[in-house]
Amino acid sequence: MQVGDAYLIVYSITDRASFEKASELRIQLRRARQTEDIPIILVGNKSDLVRCREVSISGTEAWE
Repeated sequence: MQVGDAYLIVYSITDRASFEKASELRIQLRRARQTEDIPIILVGNKSDLVRCREVSISGTEAWE
């Protein structure tokens, strides 16, 4: 995690635990890099499975 100019974190919108792990990974990245300025892009995968959604769009607002 020490190398990289930006990071892409992908989670499944049908799996709440994957979103929570993505959040933990973001915290680990920030600690490892010791900065708040590193670009991190959050990507919700499986958006075609709307009926199985476990992570709401409003649940991702804390990332902004």
